[in-house]
Amino acid sequence: MEINFKINNKCNLNCEYCLWKQSINFDYLDCINTLKAIKKLLKEVNDQKNIFYIHGGESTFHPKFEEIFKDLKFDNTFIELQTNLTTKNVDFLINTFDNISVSLHYKELKKVKKLDLYLENLEKIAKSGKLHNFDIMLENLGKEQKEYLDFIKNNILKYSDCAKYSEMIYAYWDNENIMNNSEVFNLNKEFYEKYNKTVKINQKKSTNENWFNNQVKGLYCLAGCKKFHIFGNGNVYKCASHETQAIKEFNKVKEDGISEPLGNILTNYNEIFKLTKEYKKCEFNYCGGDFDTPKSNSIEKLKILEKFNDY
Repeated sequence: MEINFKINNKCNLNCEYCLWKQSINFDYLDCINTLKAIKKLLKEVNDQKNIFYIHGGESTFHPKFEEIFKDLKFDNTFIELQTNLTTKNVDFLINTFDNISVSLHYKELKKVKKLDLYLENLEKIAKSGKLHNFDIMLENLGKEQKEYLDFIKNNILKYSDCAKYSEMIYAYWDNENIMNNSEVFNLNKEFYEKYNKTVKINQKKSTNENWFNNQVKGLYCLAGCKKFHIFGNGNVYKCASHETQAIKEFNKVKEDGISEPLGNILTNYNEIFKLTKEYKKCEFNYCGGDFDTPKSNSIEKLKILEKFNDY
């Protein structure tokens, strides 16, 4: 089973391409009780292998971040944190989590003067052997584009071979300049050939649209059965697309879509547990982030794919 857990939607950066614009830190006690409920769920489902992702917002920006996770332990579960690496206590991350995934948001890091801290933290995590996924956001920075590409070449690529997965993500563009930029193309080619990593180019057309993948509506999916996105207030969503609709609602972005949670693990635990027994068809036209989650037009095929799913 895979759980994506969010203790906040708040971040200390303000990236133009990010949906997470609201300032919500979920209540400390709600987060603690939600973790207890998740622990119970994982124990009762009793899968041999689980993964527990923590993401935000920026989780380390929650005022109770360390208190929430200091005693975090699940049986048969790999625990991974996603972070923008602006924390002042990177040692806590290294000592607490099995894996650490990092993202690079150059424009905002430069703006808030955190680039030096970012590189210091990155070096420590790389040396610890816990660097797992590296998301390099390829922004369209106009006159600063060459400066950014040089920063990646001189400071970032050397750490990519420490990570199991690395991605260069075209964060957003309002025109096609970044796609046609030969330096960007060559950098991406060098990155892929040198490290032979899993490189995904996630095309995001604007700040309020899902990342596009293949059409998935009507396919059976592990999301909502063996994979959930759970907020610190206990609300449960089936996947990134489902969660994104909720985020848009928080942001008061009116758009057709499914935003009501499947339920709340704090108030309707038994109903959430029942969901783990039934595969469901996707209700969305495009996959909004869970690209590698197995999908099929039949339950029988999906069960076969599930056995080979790399949680």
